[in-house]
Amino acid sequence: MAAGLLAKHAERFAAAVPVCGIWPPEDAPKMNGVAIWAFQPTMLHAKVMTVDGIISNVGSANLNARSTALDEEVNVVAIDPALTATLDRHFDDDLARSERVEAGRWQQRSLYERVFEAATRPFRGAF
Repeated sequence: MAAGLLAKHAERFAAAVPVCGIWPPEDAPKMNGVAIWAFQPTMLHAKVMTVDGIISNVGSANLNARSTALDEEVNVVAIDPALTATLDRHFDDDLARSERVEAGRWQQRSLYERVFEAATRPFRGAF
């Protein structure tokens, strides 16, 4: 069901490109229509999710074991169409200032980026 939802509404799904090569090109077929975008003016570290123009989830928690078990992270879930509309507008504004990351662009990253990714790979699960 989720894959069908993503395929039907793929233009509304996006994710920032993380540092350290978390999205290798071999994972691209598993994305089920989700587009990867890189925010251009600066780093964007927002954790916002909106659902069906009604529900919003905003907070600091990551979806990993550390955030849920060790860190003092918090999210707020609101059922508020006005807030959700505002967050959707902010998302559209941010997306307009972003570039889509294609597999070819990923494969052409610099030697420096590849060395940095390789050096930090053993530490991925630690944070």
